[in-house]
Amino acid sequence: MNRKNTITGREEIYNKTERVTEKNLIIYPQVLTDFYNSMFEKTAKTKQTYIYQIQCMLKAYAKFTGNTTGKIKISEIDNDFLNAYFTRRRKDLVNGKPISNDIIAVQITAIRNFFAYCIEQGLVSKNPMDGIKRPPIHKGNKQIIYLEYDEIEKVLENIENGTGNIENRKYKNTIYQKKWKNRDLCLIAISLFTGIRVGSLVEINIQNIDFENQILYIIQKGNKEMQIYLPDNLMQYIHRWVKDREELLKKTDEKIDALFITQHKGRYNRISENTVGHMLKKNTSNLNKHITPHKLRHTFGTHIYQETGDIYLVANLLGHANIQTTAIYAHKDKQNTKEVMEIMGNKIGNFTD
Repeated sequence: MNRKNTITGREEIYNKTERVTEKNLIIYPQVLTDFYNSMFEKTAKTKQTYIYQIQCMLKAYAKFTGNTTGKIKISEIDNDFLNAYFTRRRKDLVNGKPISNDIIAVQITAIRNFFAYCIEQGLVSKNPMDGIKRPPIHKGNKQIIYLEYDEIEKVLENIENGTGNIENRKYKNTIYQKKWKNRDLCLIAISLFTGIRVGSLVEINIQNIDFENQILYIIQKGNKEMQIYLPDNLMQYIHRWVKDREELLKKTDEKIDALFITQHKGRYNRISENTVGHMLKKNTSNLNKHITPHKLRHTFGTHIYQETGDIYLVANLLGHANIQTTAIYAHKDKQNTKEVMEIMGNKIGNFTD
């Protein structure tokens, strides 16, 4: 396996994320661009998140002072404003729910780091974030939301028949639904069979699959390369989508390495994490659960733990560096990795018949 092929998808997404972030910096003070450039060791996604959270604060300050974002004087942003800002943030609602402590914590870190950079550059003498603490995050106490086996089957049936989107019946049996049916089945199947992160999922290139030996090569968090065995039932989903993908691309002169593609303004592109999320939301809307791509990862981890009782094995399969991260799935005998990967195939693979 050529390692260069393995990371091409990641580089493509990285570059696109960088372009979008840099474009959005134009209407803000130059120091924000300088701060962005100083974070060269961080991932594109982390930089994007940090910049976005800082921009949210700067927009609020611009509104507070009656200025445009480009005319903000960074040195005038004080502790009183920031305390008031975060007090309001904790009361804000997104989709009817309070903003999570996780997001607040990330924003506090991002803004504190930004002002620390401003101090280094001599733009401010004191960090106005002093005294503003990150909210507590109790990861171990979170309730894990995952799909039971009958719910998994329901989701796959929804995609197959176009019946999942109860809010928009026009979706049922439309040309669009049929066109992307095998893609969507393959996307969800890979997530459920392997537990990989959605970021790694959308990075997959067609060259990353060894079809003869049924091995998937991906780059996980921390730039760790992983080789994942693909059970026979999962390969059925992959083969069906690859056939559809080849037919779609035959009609165009576009050369795309991405395994999963979508269409925008008549052109095919690599699918995004947001598109995966929208697809999943559409096909789980008749379940009494809020299912995101990461919930499919929870589903994999939960069922593997239920079948094996081995938290260390689950940590290995999920690529967790710290066993505490895996503790949410709540230990016994270890099994061969290939044998364990067959578990999800045997449990939900009958749908491929």
